[in-house]
Amino acid sequence: MMWLQYYGKSCFCFYDDNYGILINPDLSQTNLDYVLLNKNKIDLILLTKYSKKMFADALLLLNQCDALGMVDLLVNNGIERNRIESVYVGQFFGYYNNKILIKLVQSISNSNLPGTLAMGAVIDLNGIKIYYDGYTAYYSDLKLLKEYNIDYAL
Repeated sequence: MMWLQYYGKSCFCFYDDNYGILINPDLSQTNLDYVLLNKNKIDLILLTKYSKKMFADALLLLNQCDALGMVDLLVNNGIERNRIESVYVGQFFGYYNNKILIKLVQSISNSNLPGTLAMGAVIDLNGIKIYYDGYTAYYSDLKLLKEYNIDYAL
């Protein structure tokens, strides 16, 4: 079984019986407190763009749980390099013996970090496929998502 938790703005968490993926932790303090109570359920934190607030919340969570983070800037803020994955649009990643699969896709949005692109993601969590748009605008390449057989889109 899978659960989806919406924390506000662009922040979602997907859980199944074994793993949890937190996307864009741009949280209010009230919601952040709730996430911290459930931090042991977070195995992977995905940032699809950069904002100071999301980065700060990701850093806070990574310092309090064993999750993997996906942004290079975390190294400069004390997170061990083996817990961070550099990611790029078009890449495919498998985590936890491929129980979590992620394909990063183009997003039509500003990433807010010079030299980087904003991203969306196709996430496969034990066979359930979720498309997270990553702040994207509507554009013609969205029709290409049909090939992924998406179960849910956000």
